[in-house]
Amino acid sequence: MYLSTKIGVNDCKSKEDLTNAEDAATMRWLFLIVTLVVTLVAAAYFGYRGLVLSDWMDEVEEQQDREP
Repeated sequence: MYLSTKIGVNDCKSKEDLTNAEDAATMRWLFLIVTLVVTLVAAAYFGYRGLVLSDWMDEVEEQQDREP
């Protein structure tokens, strides 16, 4: 037998419980959105940083090839 531990909007007994459930759902969505934005910004930053370091290493290798 499967028992759900999630509290849904339909499970609320009073208006206060309904408001609390809606607030909790809103906070979950907000947390999810913030986590996704932070992840995307971090991926973009480190991806760009990797490109910059790659270009810098290419320049260093070219300078070493030119030296006698």
